[in-house]
Amino acid sequence: MGRALLLISRIAARRRRAFVLAWVVLLVVALPFAGRAQSKLSNGGFDVPGAESHRNLVYFQNLPRYGAQPFTLLVSAPTADAAAARLDAVRGEALRVDGRIRFTTAPEASPDGRTREITGYASVSQNEALAISRDLADRMQVTDGPTRVYVLGAPALYASFQHIIEQDLARAETLTAPFIAVVLVALFGTLVAATLPIALAVAAVVITFGIVFFVASATEMSVFVTTMVSMIGIGVAVDYSMFVLARFREELQAGADPDAAVDTAMRTSGTAVVFSGLTVVLALLALWIVPVRAVQSMAAGAMMVVAVAVLASATLLPALLHMLGRRVDRGRVRRLRRGRDRSGEFWAGWVGGIMRRPLVWFCASAGLLVALTLPALSLETDNRTLEQMPRSSPIVVGNEILSSRITGPGQGEAGAVSVLLRPRSGDASALVPDARRLAAEIGRDPLIQGTTIRRFGNALNIQALLRVDPESEQAENELVPRLRTLIHADPVQRRATANAGGISAFNYDLNQEVGSDLWMVIAAVIVLAYVVLLVLLRSVLLPLKAVVMNLLSVGAAYGVIVAIFQWGWLDFTGFHHLGHLNTINPSLILAITFGLSMDYEVFLLTRIRERYEAHGSNERAVAEGIASSARIITSAAAIMVVVFGSFALTGVPTIKEIGVGLASAIAIDATLTRLVLVPATMRLLGDWNWWLPSWLDRRLPQLAHEAPAAGD
Repeated sequence: MGRALLLISRIAARRRRAFVLAWVVLLVVALPFAGRAQSKLSNGGFDVPGAESHRNLVYFQNLPRYGAQPFTLLVSAPTADAAAARLDAVRGEALRVDGRIRFTTAPEASPDGRTREITGYASVSQNEALAISRDLADRMQVTDGPTRVYVLGAPALYASFQHIIEQDLARAETLTAPFIAVVLVALFGTLVAATLPIALAVAAVVITFGIVFFVASATEMSVFVTTMVSMIGIGVAVDYSMFVLARFREELQAGADPDAAVDTAMRTSGTAVVFSGLTVVLALLALWIVPVRAVQSMAAGAMMVVAVAVLASATLLPALLHMLGRRVDRGRVRRLRRGRDRSGEFWAGWVGGIMRRPLVWFCASAGLLVALTLPALSLETDNRTLEQMPRSSPIVVGNEILSSRITGPGQGEAGAVSVLLRPRSGDASALVPDARRLAAEIGRDPLIQGTTIRRFGNALNIQALLRVDPESEQAENELVPRLRTLIHADPVQRRATANAGGISAFNYDLNQEVGSDLWMVIAAVIVLAYVVLLVLLRSVLLPLKAVVMNLLSVGAAYGVIVAIFQWGWLDFTGFHHLGHLNTINPSLILAITFGLSMDYEVFLLTRIRERYEAHGSNERAVAEGIASSARIITSAAAIMVVVFGSFALTGVPTIKEIGVGLASAIAIDATLTRLVLVPATMRLLGDWNWWLPSWLDRRLPQLAHEAPAAGD
């Protein structure tokens, strides 16, 4: 790998303008598509293929003149006559907006008649449903005045959710940009050097969004891809370019020729960047174990931006450094110029103090991480969307009016559990006696307020209206499994397939699937990360130590988000916790944190190994490696923490959880883990750090950088 990057560096020295021009052209071509990527993304993709709720959804979606995408129109007026007239008008207007909507049931009204609603369905894709609900809201939604009209239903909810995410992303990026610039200027002391990582981050994110446009045009990708690309892309692109740039300037200050400095930076830090990126990509690849399209597409978006960032650091950055040479130090900030940088002396003293009492420091830091992890033992997950929306948003206000005046907390037909009976052979009419008997049994459940039976195609549908919120703990985790046990034990199963679907069943299936797959994600991430580090570091114990430490960092991050978002420890600030974490977040935080924390592990341990290969002293190598890399690691981590932390200021708890979880994990990893646990454990292990059986040494590919010459 070192030789390959060295070759690229030397080609870039001869063809530097061509390299830069190629990236500029790529950026210009990607720019218009990047701006349109959002329009191609889906708010769906959370279905669990093969689950009962998904089978029901597919049946209704493919049913002629029906469909599974609901559009609810709610009218509230001063009089019953005014409400009825307005509802007739908006129903006609809805059909003019899109004639595929079918209103197959009669309107429902409140006892006084002044509030009315009607629900129509359409056989359209999730993205089409999103566009239809936006058009309906633009044309007819009125949220103030004596007569009000609300557009409700799942597509309207997801459209509102997506709008909030778009606003939050723009706000988060605005907040992080100045801080990133300040940290880079403080680290490098010159404006030119500080500009390079920002330029590479912008290029990586824009080009990735251009790629997302084409991928999302061909296959379903979740709207959350935008969050992943922005968060991960800015962080890793800045980090990777910082690692290479810092080593380049270090070589210049040591008296090296600019071209030689680029070669050394690419051979050493460039190798670390490639392996860091590979580790992140493999950790995210483990998320594909979860058979949920939204999770897979979020992982794909993050993998793409990491790959682009690595490619930019390996090709564009060396070309720019060859062009700039010593001019990279132009634009020096005067106040930062005074005095000699004594950070290396500080970190050398810090490491020396830890290695004098390694067991004490190990026990103290490991004990603190274990204590932070303890809340994670009570981690609970759920998947609820409506409760994450601001209480003043039209979708929330409209649903509160609907449930308080017409449907009750169960949200009527839209929130019902749907038991679909499809005959194994023959006509569905023969199932009517079984359906009536089964509906009567279902109706005796204390959480069911009533049942109805309707025929759809060659199937009978038992709608069980709920007494509780369909997204409540009772509905999802008590009622759904209880009803499924009842249905699957019923004799009707001999003559028909019976599946329970609906909102409650959908959330239950998603939570069960993602939760049950978490251990497999953990195992895959651990194995893949260990193999990459084994090849890079050529040590059996160092990768194992790194994996264990990363697990401690992830566990501590889990503990932090459980305390905040599940237990409500920060509610005194005005934040309102939901009592659970979003279903997909633990897997995402695990994979992303494990991958990104390897950036610092790889960068630090490659520097330590480089020094160890130069003189063979373990303690001296640890001290020199940390002294030369601690400043860049803490600066890179500070940028990551702010990038992720800015998403904690968003309005959606799901994004807040990801932001707080990742920021906590990176902060813990780059400080307590990297700067305390690493030197303590490496001192305790001594030369065993570098143990590699000869038979394994012969079989491992030589992919890491070459050892420096003795005496370096």
